[in-house]
Amino acid sequence: MYPDRTIGLTSRERLLSAPAVATMAEAIPDFIVTNDLFFLAPAGIPSAALQRVSDALKAVLAQKDLVQAYLAQGAIVEWAGADELAARINRDIARWTSIAKGASIQPE
Repeated sequence: MYPDRTIGLTSRERLLSAPAVATMAEAIPDFIVTNDLFFLAPAGIPSAALQRVSDALKAVLAQKDLVQAYLAQGAIVEWAGADELAARINRDIARWTSIAKGASIQPE
């Protein structure tokens, strides 16, 4: 990171790798724009299979060396279960739909 060149982070929180760099939300409330990566399963996946995959992914994402490697690149590793993730995606859809409509952006 280059704190002397960075204006602000669009993440929810300051990064451990650049604690002196403020988030944009510290100056402009609700200014949060993130690039998120999810592992998604097809609709109708058997709950036992979903649980096995979920447990395996959670274990991988808990590995300290993996988390540190992502943090070094400015990425934050967070775990969310299926219900929590679905709620988050639905909130994001509602938020960005409202922003697009407010800016008169039409789907293409």
